Amino acid sequence: MDAIETTFTITESEYVRAMRRHNKTQIQFFRDVIASILIIVGGVYLLLFAEMRTWSVFSSWLRDNEFYILYHDGGSTKLSKLGPECL
Repeated sequence: MDAIETTFTITESEYVRAMRRHNKTQIQFFRDVIASILIIVGGVYLLLFAEMRTWSVFSSWLRDNEFYILYHDGGSTKLSKLGPECL
C-alpha cells in the first residue's frame, strides 16, 4: 500500500472560528463566574490577612517624610527601614 500525502491550508478566520467553537464547549459560564468570584474573594482575604500578619511581627513603628521605621520585638536595635517607594 502506498502512502498518501496530504496538505491542509487553514486560514486565520477558519482558525479563529474553530477556536471560538472549541471555547464555547469548554467554558461553562455559571461555573466559571462562581469560581472566579471565589478566587478573587479568597485572594483579597489572603492579601489582607497576610498584611495584618506582617504588621503584627513589629512591636512599633515610626514614620516621617522620608522613611517608615519598623521596630522588631520592642528593641531599639532591631529595626527595618522602608522608603516611601516601598509603600
